[in-house]
Amino acid sequence: MFHLGSKYSVLLFQHIASLQNLKHVTSKRFSVADLRAMFGIPEGKVNRFAMLNQRVLKPAIGFLSIKVRNTT
Repeated sequence: MFHLGSKYSVLLFQHIASLQNLKHVTSKRFSVADLRAMFGIPEGKVNRFAMLNQRVLKPAIGFLSIKVRNTT
């Protein structure tokens, strides 16, 4: 296992890992409220997807991409 540096990258990794063995799930859609709940973001903050994408998703995905690339 490798060290994940950001809170959001850890939560994203955990959520993706929890879906790994579900053979019937080929894709999944999330609302902004679902994503806020997953990442522990309080209600009233980060209300728009564009903001969530810029501040949470892209940095977490970028961090995970670098970590995975460096471990293979």
